[in-house]
Amino acid sequence: MASRSSQQPGLSSLGLQDRLLEVAVVVGMDEETGLHVRNMNRSTEGSAEELSLFETHFQGHLLDILSGPQDATGESSSWKLSLKIPKKPNKPDSRFRFWPAKHLKRAVSVRQLRKKANKHEEVPVSTDFLSNMPSLCLPGDSKVYSTQPKPRIHSTVLTDIGGDRHYASILTFYNQYFAIKGKDNTWNLSLKEKSHSSHAETNGDGSSIVQVCYVPCCVCFVSLKPYFTVLKDTLSCFYKDLSLSDNGLFRKILEKYVTNLSVVVCPPSFIKVKFNIVTLPIVLLPPDNPVKTDQIVDIDLRLPLLIFKKHPATLLNVLECIMHEQRIVFFSSDYSLLPLVMECFRSYIRPMEWHHQYISILFSEIMGFVDCPGIFMMGCHSSHKSEIEKIENDLFLVDLDNAKIYTTSHSTTKSNEDLMGQFALRMPELAASNLLRRLGELELHNTVSSVCEVSPVSLEEMKEQNMRFQASINKAIQGIFTEFMVDIFGSTLQYLDHEHQQFRLNKFLESIPHTDSPFYIKVAKSYMFRRFVKQRLAQRTDDFSYLAQSRLKRRTVSRGTRRVRMNTVGSPNSNEWEWDLIDKNESIQNKSSFDDPEDIFSDPNLQSDYFADHDTGQRSTPRQYSSETSEIENSSANDICVTIPCFPVQGTNFNSKHFYQRCVGNISNVLEKVNADTKISQSRRSSLRAGLLLLRGFYSLAAENLVAGFRDLQATAKEDARFYPNSTLKKIHSTLNEHELKLLQQNALCTNVPSRKVAATRTQSNMSISMRSYFTDDNVALYPLEVEPFTFMLERNDVTNNEKVISLLYEALCDCSASQKVDHECFNAFFQTWQQLKNECTKTMKKLSTEVRLQPDLVTRRMSDAYGGNDKYLTFHPDEKILKISGIELSSKGNGRLVLTTRRLIFIGAGNEECKLVILLNQILSVKEGKMKNFLSSSVAVHIHYQNTPSESNAPFKIGLKLNCGIWLALINEMKTGQSISREQRDDNITLNTAAQNVVVADAFYAATNDEELMKPDKALEWVNKLCRFESLRQSGELKMFSLETQEKVVMRMDPSPKASKKPGVCAMSYSSGGIDETPHVWVALASGQVRSIDTTSWTLDPQPIKDWDANMICLCVVEGKELWMGSEDTTIYILSISTKKTTRILNDHIAPVKAIANTEDNSVASASLTGEVIIWTLEPTKIHYKFNAFTDGSNLTSFVPFKSYLCCCSAQYIIICNHEGKRLQRLELGQFSAVPLNPNLTCCSWGYNEDNEIWAGDSNGAIYLWDVSSLGSRRTSSLTSFSKVKDINVLKPKLSGMMSAGLAITCMNNCNKKLWLGNGRGEIMIYNTSEQKQESTLKAHDGPVTSMCQLENRYMVSGSGGDDGKMVVWRQ
Repeated sequence: MASRSSQQPGLSSLGLQDRLLEVAVVVGMDEETGLHVRNMNRSTEGSAEELSLFETHFQGHLLDILSGPQDATGESSSWKLSLKIPKKPNKPDSRFRFWPAKHLKRAVSVRQLRKKANKHEEVPVSTDFLSNMPSLCLPGDSKVYSTQPKPRIHSTVLTDIGGDRHYASILTFYNQYFAIKGKDNTWNLSLKEKSHSSHAETNGDGSSIVQVCYVPCCVCFVSLKPYFTVLKDTLSCFYKDLSLSDNGLFRKILEKYVTNLSVVVCPPSFIKVKFNIVTLPIVLLPPDNPVKTDQIVDIDLRLPLLIFKKHPATLLNVLECIMHEQRIVFFSSDYSLLPLVMECFRSYIRPMEWHHQYISILFSEIMGFVDCPGIFMMGCHSSHKSEIEKIENDLFLVDLDNAKIYTTSHSTTKSNEDLMGQFALRMPELAASNLLRRLGELELHNTVSSVCEVSPVSLEEMKEQNMRFQASINKAIQGIFTEFMVDIFGSTLQYLDHEHQQFRLNKFLESIPHTDSPFYIKVAKSYMFRRFVKQRLAQRTDDFSYLAQSRLKRRTVSRGTRRVRMNTVGSPNSNEWEWDLIDKNESIQNKSSFDDPEDIFSDPNLQSDYFADHDTGQRSTPRQYSSETSEIENSSANDICVTIPCFPVQGTNFNSKHFYQRCVGNISNVLEKVNADTKISQSRRSSLRAGLLLLRGFYSLAAENLVAGFRDLQATAKEDARFYPNSTLKKIHSTLNEHELKLLQQNALCTNVPSRKVAATRTQSNMSISMRSYFTDDNVALYPLEVEPFTFMLERNDVTNNEKVISLLYEALCDCSASQKVDHECFNAFFQTWQQLKNECTKTMKKLSTEVRLQPDLVTRRMSDAYGGNDKYLTFHPDEKILKISGIELSSKGNGRLVLTTRRLIFIGAGNEECKLVILLNQILSVKEGKMKNFLSSSVAVHIHYQNTPSESNAPFKIGLKLNCGIWLALINEMKTGQSISREQRDDNITLNTAAQNVVVADAFYAATNDEELMKPDKALEWVNKLCRFESLRQSGELKMFSLETQEKVVMRMDPSPKASKKPGVCAMSYSSGGIDETPHVWVALASGQVRSIDTTSWTLDPQPIKDWDANMICLCVVEGKELWMGSEDTTIYILSISTKKTTRILNDHIAPVKAIANTEDNSVASASLTGEVIIWTLEPTKIHYKFNAFTDGSNLTSFVPFKSYLCCCSAQYIIICNHEGKRLQRLELGQFSAVPLNPNLTCCSWGYNEDNEIWAGDSNGAIYLWDVSSLGSRRTSSLTSFSKVKDINVLKPKLSGMMSAGLAITCMNNCNKKLWLGNGRGEIMIYNTSEQKQESTLKAHDGPVTSMCQLENRYMVSGSGGDDGKMVVWRQ
């Protein structure tokens, strides 16, 4: 590359991404620092003056920092110069000493040390982080010793100011110095050689002046990934090299190790990286999940199991304390044990994560942290136990030395059994017993199993054998604890409302057995559980999800659980304890709730078989479920290995750029082997290729090969989207200089990094945060409401999702306070009244279904839906709800109450609680206001005329509702009209449920205004009539009814976004027929950016919207029945797995919005962008076969259709027909027609049916054009100016039901069974007979433009509309 000396740093300033070693730090004391008394913040037995040299703790100092490759980048003289060690006399035991050369004189400040750490790269950790390293390396024992202690290694976990965790391993060894006592309890350290006859010089009085001592020196390796064992092994090799080296080579040896570890990249999932340190083979294990790259298990997960082996109940107590987010302190007499045990417990509770304060080792200066308020998990040396036990705040203390757990309020003198009695184990008993059983069956040692194995005969074989066993035992333990977490929290998946991003906690808690409720109630209040639910709502893919979903599917099949109908999809309980996708720290308060009888996520049998899937008599097989339910193949035996080239010999001219290029070559060789291996499945090959491309891309960028590196990193999205390094690409892109950006553009690489998939509903979540500021947790409004927070609250609580009704209610409540905003007191009155009325209706429904008997004459009649299916008691339909209940009133059937439900009117007699009359809504002929006489006077009553049975009289049913007659008339008529519309339009009860919402809203408004005297009753009744929207439209004559022709064709109408008040339009649809064991689906892309799937066997909507991206989808295409290709407006093609409904690959080769995607006859896929760019894709692997632009004049693409071996590319004025290689065969222009409407623009096109060589096209004026291109196949023209002659040209005008000046554009076409279905801009669908070239019928079932159509196996045609309609209609063909 060209020199960048005059430009900004650019790519070279970043170095190798995701490398193993971030930074190396040296901590200790030496000649320059001396020995200064350390302030331990703790009392001592005597003053500092009274303590001897070997009883005093001294302050550690930051001695040196090294980061990144310590090379000379080709400057051989500079590297060799640094190897020259100044001549010094031999010192006793001085070879381990940190001894800087004169030209490498150590700086005194952290800033200067950072500057000298690497001249090419910035140190990747903060100054504050480095300043705390002395205390972390010497947390408690910072003494000097008279005899040399053994070296030791301990680990720790550090958290920087940004919340990122760093993992460190620290080697501590001891150097010999001569300590000379100075002033103020300080000691100077000297290398001066003294007589060996004694270890110290003394004064005349016998006190020591000069003493021989061994001073601690710490070398700390810090990594962003938890490779504890790897860092420990490398530090062990470093110490061995140091012990065998010549005098004064400390820093040079350290530079070698820092350099070697800084050129190793941490592997992605499914890839292992192998390298050698000295003669020791090191293997970096891959993370378990491609998305969570820090979930690496490089520790022995058996540690807590071995510690608590004799007291397994203590292990459960610790897990319970962690899940309940208690204040926990771990104690051990060995610092090295604390971080490892704490990390093991964090691994056990996955997928839950500890988000509170986490300090793996408390050093003496911050020991006071344990007395601070808040939640934390800390590790502390046992020497501080007595001090911490005196703290009054309840702490849970875990003593690892004695395998005990107790609180600070209890004495530790009790026996372990007594201590266990302090804890009432509230963890689910069956889940706990299953866990202990599985752990008891686990073989923690391989002594028995390895008896018959061949003994390893080399260090490498021994290391490999130990690694295999450690990996297998860790996987087994992970599997056991994953099953344990699924046992406890697996059923939460049933109570997720993905539509509104809420978790229905009350329903979940109701399903829990009574004995387990205390545990779950406490867990549910934790922030950890909130984050867990948030991840499940974001559809996090991990082993927990796969196993939990697999169990739910088996449970559903075994019980024959009913399928979810469209009208009940995702209907949340509006008053129950619901959580938004918002991070909030305040504690959750329990709220009053009512039982929603229509709860699609609840399971009435869940409580009885809560752990029905848990076998209790078989040996645990913890990882067997992975192959059945998980796409993530985690077995270590299946991972491939990339070997890092041998590191250069110390003292040679190490050039990191050349080393990176060698790594690229090694990875390329492995990539070729993967491509050639026919035994690997296609899905696994894609994942392996993605991981290898990621590694090669990082090394290429580090070698400053910008084009190759960017190409590899972007190619990961085409193989497996989980590996796509979006944040890394953005980081790299932000550092590029002008020359590098121009280089990317010249090589047709994206300079604006495409959006990686994000958590669903990010925009919705951000909006929710601002909207929630208007309300308390109890849904009480705090301020006057504008339209947006008002709508948000009604939608969130499922009050209503009708945009017009929300607007009318807003105006009505504004009218109450005579202002332009809804007064918060008025809203609270309405909302609380709505809650109370719905609670009363729900409780009444439960009571009526168990206590109300049918009148004898009703029992003798033929049972029908009007009376229920029980011979004696009134029963309700599963979809039925009570909407309103009257007081006890006089009627023609006696005294009693009138009940309005979503299906009928019921009259319940007073006193004996007997059902005396049931009238179905479709039996009602009319509802009028009239009079009802009694022996004293007459009163205002409601007269209900209905279709009586032959044995009944024709007299209407009368009930004296007096002042409530007006509201009852409005509500009954609204339900009657809603059911009539729903039946006629076959909308699967969509209109009926909307009418029910309108009734409840109108009733709540009327009751609130009367109770609070917010409005006069007559005026309130006027608003009630407006809120009863369907009846209002019917009376005004605005209600649109289907024509007879349309009614005959319509199968059903559907709403793909039932909970949205402002309906998003349908952008595209596609159909997957499914295989033998798969269910056929219609896939729908909405203008909101969501993709929904509809099961066509039952026409049910999947309750989980798919939203793994930021942009909206423009087109959909099902490929090979296994994948859904989705073209987006952000120029990207997202590939979705139909079985898992997860994004598997991302293609970002288009430079404009992707307009169309289609299958071709040669088993490839063609995609076209707005600018006319066409790409032909091969499938295995997914790569570009051909790429060309169909237009040469800059025209935009309006339609794209493949047919046989041709492609039809339609622009506004002409159509280009070309082959897959981009050769243009014919150009069809509007100018070829004699009668063309004024200024037409072609909007869509379609090929004729099967053997018909015809092209049909529609324009913006509603005209249809037909070309006969039967001579196309006999011509081999490729020049744009030499087209085959058009054989025949026809122009047709569609026959419309009514002429309008606008909205006549043909918006979409679909050819099926020689019938051409055309949709236009005003919601009409016209069917043309292509053989006879005439229009057969015109259908109208949409209120917006028809935007998309797809056919279902020559049986049905499905159409979707845009605008505010957003509905789908299923038609008979």
